[in-house]
Amino acid sequence: MKEAAFEITQLISNYGNMVYLLIFLTIACETGLIFAAFLPGDSLVFASGALAASGVLDIWILYLVVSIASIVGNCLSYLIGVLVGEKLIIKCHGKLLNKENVEKTHLFFQKYGALALPLSRFMPIVRSLAPFMAGVGEMSFFKFLIFNSIGSVIWGSFFLTAGYFAGNIKLLQNNFWIMTLVSLLIPFVSVAVFFVVKKFRGGK
Repeated sequence: MKEAAFEITQLISNYGNMVYLLIFLTIACETGLIFAAFLPGDSLVFASGALAASGVLDIWILYLVVSIASIVGNCLSYLIGVLVGEKLIIKCHGKLLNKENVEKTHLFFQKYGALALPLSRFMPIVRSLAPFMAGVGEMSFFKFLIFNSIGSVIWGSFFLTAGYFAGNIKLLQNNFWIMTLVSLLIPFVSVAVFFVVKKFRGGK
């Protein structure tokens, strides 16, 4: 396991700039293209933070890359929602863009208003549809951009920081399989954070 971790670290060290670009594109597509929602989001950001702890990536560059990628991706999703959103909802019957998920996202917006954007970053499926539905619902772009930026920065900072601190734990440094397992469990942390915030706000 240590050899695998060393090989990955060495590979990233050799192609650092390309790794930043890959992270940017993955996050932007995961949030900007509805049908790319299967791409890793939380796990990728967490793992990137952990790698930054080992010195192969720069944590400050990562904060910038992840935040901008999330903002750009959400803006793309919003634009798609404005231009062709209603047509896509009518024509598409996929597992993600179906009547049930669209209705769930619509109710989410009704309950939380513009706060649905930053909150949705911690809610699987809903976060993939929230910017799109904001466009369909013709939310003011200025208002969308503000709440989108807040949510993107909070989300990226949370998981990068968590990954960075985890990467400094000796037990995880010496046991690559534990770090891999923790990364795979990160999406569940997103759900937990959402429900904690919901509970704090007195939601049912």
